[in-house]
Amino acid sequence: VLGDLRIDGESIASRRVRALLARLAVAPGEIVSEDALMDAMWPDGPPKSARTALQTHVGALRDTLESNRARRSDGSYLFRRHGGYLLDLGDELDASALRYSVERAETLRSTKPSVAASLLDRALDLWQRPALAEFADADWARGHVVTLEEYATRALVLRMELALEAGEHADA
Repeated sequence: VLGDLRIDGESIASRRVRALLARLAVAPGEIVSEDALMDAMWPDGPPKSARTALQTHVGALRDTLESNRARRSDGSYLFRRHGGYLLDLGDELDASALRYSVERAETLRSTKPSVAASLLDRALDLWQRPALAEFADADWARGHVVTLEEYATRALVLRMELALEAGEHADA
């Protein structure tokens, strides 16, 4: 979700499937209602056939998610749950990796500065603007985009501080 929405580096042709992925990705591991998904996919109001179309797009997203990955023991990354869907990509979601890297680096800053610096380099390599690309201005995405920008800023500031503390003034 950092930058243009892609799965394993591959572009997603369908805008509706991108919207579906984006909406699910801002709530990783949480159930997102069908209504919220349809609102993301059809911002001007869903058509009468939206529920059927949603199922079709969920199937397309599921196929795309699983086409380049070894099957997990439970068989999926996208689950139907209680009137909605849940996306579980674990640490494969770039936003999750960004958050983890920054939080871990903050923890290791004083005890293992070189490890912290490597984690921050990873976080900064992941960062692409704007987060959630074409959906960054959607009501459901704004808070998530701000949070990701804050993580990227924290990564940059901490990385510069670590470089200065290590005497790497040219890198800061």
